[in-house]
Amino acid sequence: MTEHMVAARQWADEAGRTLESRYYLTIDPVEVQGFVYEIYGVRITRDDGTETEVPGLTMSANRIEKLIQLLSENQVGPDSLADVIADWL
Repeated sequence: MTEHMVAARQWADEAGRTLESRYYLTIDPVEVQGFVYEIYGVRITRDDGTETEVPGLTMSANRIEKLIQLLSENQVGPDSLADVIADWL
């Protein structure tokens, strides 16, 4: 697996502390009948050590880029990523 940080967003939690969430594009190779393709996923990390990953979402680079942009713009955190992905699919 390869991953690339695509975006980082700072936000204030309920206690007023500034935290940062980082959004990563994950890339996994998949071999099908002798051809190697890439399948993309998402990983989100937060300064407090919380993180989550959803691999293997799509083979479309355009679609995953739009998803990560939406996640970062809406400051989706690791704890709600799975729910957002379920709605996105």
